[in-house]
Amino acid sequence: MVLRQVYDFLFTTEFERKGLVSNVEVPVPIIIAYLLFVLWIGPAYMKSRKPYNLKVLLILYNFLQTIFNGYVFYEGFSGLVNFWSMRCMIKKNPNVDLFLMAISMAFWHYYLLKYLDLLDTVFFVLRKKYNQITFLHVGHHAGFCLILNTSLPYVHKAAAFYILLAFTINSGIHVIMYTYYGLAAFGSRSLLDDLLNDYNNRLRKCCDWSADIFQQVHL
Repeated sequence: MVLRQVYDFLFTTEFERKGLVSNVEVPVPIIIAYLLFVLWIGPAYMKSRKPYNLKVLLILYNFLQTIFNGYVFYEGFSGLVNFWSMRCMIKKNPNVDLFLMAISMAFWHYYLLKYLDLLDTVFFVLRKKYNQITFLHVGHHAGFCLILNTSLPYVHKAAAFYILLAFTINSGIHVIMYTYYGLAAFGSRSLLDDLLNDYNNRLRKCCDWSADIFQQVHL
């Protein structure tokens, strides 16, 4: 029974039955508690304490974030590939119901991850990394949850394909970001920096080659 409820919560798109979407009394207290903790309660609690060593927890957290964002990226990318022909004039397409089901499921999972992202700031507080708790950081995390909460029930009425494209790209970026954070928690930052520098050099060379080819073809 419990497993069935968990499955229905995670893998159905009947949003009117889900308190995290249909009932504002669920997400708003979560955001208020988040703001209270990261802005007042947490710093006051940590004032006379040393930063916590969260290495193992951060490795696990970043690993799970990488997996979850990778899954959402897979959902979104699959939808983009399978329904590429529906990027325009969706309402006239006979497969519109399948498309809207696919995007609603991916959007739902993306929305859930935004609440998990709130732990980023909680860990900053517990590690006393207050310089990373900026107005933009807190506003982004809190505001995104509320914006997605109000827009989720209406995703089928919007430019659904391009919304799918946007959060697919965002999820892909988060895969890279949390992979980097996870490996950095292992103490592999210097190796990561070398890999990123190598990647940037290769990317710059590819851009230079592309520009040269373009000039040779068009000049």
